[in-house]
Amino acid sequence: MRAPVTWYVVSHNAALRRRNHQVVVEIDDRSVAVIPASFLGSVVLDSGARVSSEALRLLIKRRVPLVVLDGLGRVLGRLQPDHGAAADLRLRQYELCTNPDARLEFARSVVAGKIHNQQVLAQRKLRRLPIEQRRTTVALGQLEARARSADSLAELRGIEGAASSIYWSALRALPALEGFRHRDRHAPDVVNALLNYVSALLRETLMRSVTSAGLDPMLSFYHEPFRTRPTLVFDLMEEWRPVVLESVVLALIGLGRVGPTDIEDTGYGPRLRAEARAAAVERFHHRVHGAASGADGTYLDVMDRQVARVVAWARRGGPYEPYRWR
Repeated sequence: MRAPVTWYVVSHNAALRRRNHQVVVEIDDRSVAVIPASFLGSVVLDSGARVSSEALRLLIKRRVPLVVLDGLGRVLGRLQPDHGAAADLRLRQYELCTNPDARLEFARSVVAGKIHNQQVLAQRKLRRLPIEQRRTTVALGQLEARARSADSLAELRGIEGAASSIYWSALRALPALEGFRHRDRHAPDVVNALLNYVSALLRETLMRSVTSAGLDPMLSFYHEPFRTRPTLVFDLMEEWRPVVLESVVLALIGLGRVGPTDIEDTGYGPRLRAEARAAAVERFHHRVHGAASGADGTYLDVMDRQVARVVAWARRGGPYEPYRWR
């Protein structure tokens, strides 16, 4: 069976239209892409793209979420079909997110998984710097062990922060990150702009899995629930940041697909030019549909299985096991 795909439309003058049971992308009244609606898992649009009412009805009928992003990767709006969530699952999720012991148990696994995967990426990328590689992987290994036995969420967040500091400090030695200072969503450099945009792609990919599984994306265990933010999705993004997000960004810069000249000032903050966003989407799509390391299927398949593990943990208890990259 063909796995549902997320379709990204980044051209500002693109229009989504319906052709029978297909969705068509047109630019300047010329068809440039066609996909059967049955193949779609979700559609993500840049804010400049348009969608016809007939295409919108087809997406709703096929239960395909439609997400609109601005150029910075922020969600402007989301059309989310009703997935018929099981009330008992959401009640159980609410019970767990108000249970300090359950939250800590889940969060330990999430943070330990993230640090393990940071360690794997550092090992791979620092092969030509063996001293830095060993120092970084040893330090991250120690912090992973501490994360598994943290006594509180506050302690766990401190451990996560220490691991991220060591991790990014090591990655700054890579030629691809020359001049990169630190992670800052508002910084006007290409690395942070790419991290922001690809983070949005990862978030919406996991959002589809979370809502399809019947979970409430606003009820989280590690991140504090806050207004309209899908903080459960933020929880689940943590283990995937090194595997997908940072791997994609390093590849885009290392291969010369995106560089410092691909940033433009919008008056609301720096953003990637349309060509750079298209390159980011292409590389992200290639990554998530590629074979997963140490697991059957693609990374997208594994993401869906990880969400299913959250459901199993919520319903039956037992430890949540994060995806451990190899």
